[in-house]
Amino acid sequence: MKKAILIILLCLSLVLTGCTPAAKAQEAPPAQSQTQAEPAQDLKAPQRYTGEWTGVEGKVLVQADAAVTLPETLSIPTATVKRHPFDQADVDKLLDAFLNGTPLYQEIYASRQDAEETLKNFEARMRGELPLGDAESVDEFPALIEDLKGRLDTFPDENAHIPVEPVLTPDGPGVTTLAGFGEPDGQKFHINIRNSADWSWDQALVWRDGYGDTNTVWDDLPPAGCEVPIREAWTDFPAATAQEMGDQLMKDLGLDTMVCDQVIPVNYYNYSPALVYENPEEQPPHEVTDKGYLLEYIRTVNGFPLCRTPFAGSATPENVPGAVSWNYERVQVWVAESGIVYFRWNAPYEEPQVVTEDSQLIDFPTAAEVFEKMVFVKCDDIRRIDAINGDESLIRLQIDEVRLSLMRIRPSDSITEGTLVPVWDFWGIPTWETPAEGTAHTYPRTVIFTVNALDGTVIDRELGY
Repeated sequence: MKKAILIILLCLSLVLTGCTPAAKAQEAPPAQSQTQAEPAQDLKAPQRYTGEWTGVEGKVLVQADAAVTLPETLSIPTATVKRHPFDQADVDKLLDAFLNGTPLYQEIYASRQDAEETLKNFEARMRGELPLGDAESVDEFPALIEDLKGRLDTFPDENAHIPVEPVLTPDGPGVTTLAGFGEPDGQKFHINIRNSADWSWDQALVWRDGYGDTNTVWDDLPPAGCEVPIREAWTDFPAATAQEMGDQLMKDLGLDTMVCDQVIPVNYYNYSPALVYENPEEQPPHEVTDKGYLLEYIRTVNGFPLCRTPFAGSATPENVPGAVSWNYERVQVWVAESGIVYFRWNAPYEEPQVVTEDSQLIDFPTAAEVFEKMVFVKCDDIRRIDAINGDESLIRLQIDEVRLSLMRIRPSDSITEGTLVPVWDFWGIPTWETPAEGTAHTYPRTVIFTVNALDGTVIDRELGY
């Protein structure tokens, strides 16, 4: 396990010390794809980027056969951006969009019926009808039983509808929250919103009953009972229909600059929290109960998109006291045939403020030269890891796309203000091979390397700078 952790950290982190010579790229003749708008400036971008380079004493092999993707816009902006804790206007829009004017009620986390079941459990353990835990004693149960009997009337009925004021309220230092449920058109929707000044992200979650769990709202998980992704789109539930639902939600929330970046087919299946979390070995076979899609939305600035990547931006550098992290904004809409069933909005931004309408960028050959040299520096730690493990390993990086998009960068000591800058992202698939053992592990497609398109510096996407 330790070896695997070292390997994945190496594949996905930057170690910016020194430089290893690289071979010259074999580029296709400069030309713009017919599906791309040509920027006002000449970026000398080929349709494809190809080549093969070896470094770090032969331990790292880079192979590129990559499409070069430019945004469909003629201007390339830079902009400032700020963290945006949810405010009352956001709360009102979320409630209007999902509850359609119906009341908000208090979540029942522990009902009177739950307390009665716990009481029966205590009594059975005291009588010896159920086994005791390792640290439990029969002598402690009389007091527990007496205390719980005295508080039974304080627990609400499981079907209680206790009105909740639909406003964010303090819930500790620097924290405001709102939680509750509503029942528009006979469907039960849960809403949970949290701002926290000390966290790297704020979050709003909304889910239809049966597609989420009030006990796991901060685990950043997909909806309960969801398989993602599946292999093929649904033929009888078009992706365009799902996207229409998501696009309408963006309009309702006032997120007019958000566009759908990914549409991923998913399955929803029967879900039992008791079996999943307490007795996994008793989990029955999954029965698909609904079909749908995960829609990933991203911001645009003057039509120029921020790129959705696998990185959360939650990392902090090692051995830096007081280092902070600030997650990237993420908006997900999970759709079933019957409508939206799950919505997550992490780390919202203020509307970006454009600083430069059309930034002057380094051209593609310059960015490629930075990549060809510094990618080996990124992977240089393979020598130390091999020395620890006693291995002779090979890192193979298959580059399949180079994409020009916007990225949020920030000062290393700030979780509130940043800048949106154009970057050249080199996407691909990393593989770690140990030939002597006959093993190879291929990791999911990710951004292998990022070059700041303004000045040619290297950016760590996980750190955010």
